[in-house]
Amino acid sequence: HSNIAGSIASLAAPHVGLVMYYLDGAHALGARPDLDSMTQDLPPHWRGKNYEAFHPDKLIPTALSLAQALAYMHQRGFAHGDIYMHNTLEAGGDDATEPSRGLQRGQAKVYLSDLGAAWAYDPRKDPWVEKIEVAAFGRLMRDLADFAVFTQFTPEGHANLMTLRDIANKLLVHDHRSRPPFS
Repeated sequence: HSNIAGSIASLAAPHVGLVMYYLDGAHALGARPDLDSMTQDLPPHWRGKNYEAFHPDKLIPTALSLAQALAYMHQRGFAHGDIYMHNTLEAGGDDATEPSRGLQRGQAKVYLSDLGAAWAYDPRKDPWVEKIEVAAFGRLMRDLADFAVFTQFTPEGHANLMTLRDIANKLLVHDHRSRPPFS
């Protein structure tokens, strides 16, 4: 899927490894949790970076791109296992210095990354796995909305912000059977 930070090739034994795509100007959309926040991502340390994903017109397309990437994984029986803003990259855009994977300056794209916790499962036998990840994605969407306001890219009360929060709330319902699938 084009929104998963994937590999180009793999290396066989004795030097096992992956050759990954170079994502020009890539930066995480959140900072890792610390001992104070525990499991909650922190806003990004933007240091002058232009986070296009946090602009009002990009909030819904960003969430949709990530949802489609997660749907792609789950339709193939893979759970991401670590859905957080700090594992979501934005590349290209104003921080890009050279075109990469079809990206140009001013045209950022988001990627699911850090697939180190990904694992295979049987969706028919264990449908609850996707429901857990749907809730994690709901928390990511809530963070996307909160960080968009925190970084002052999107004003509080913007219609797209409200839509994002409404969808996040539907994904975060306590009863997992009421949560929708990614597809």
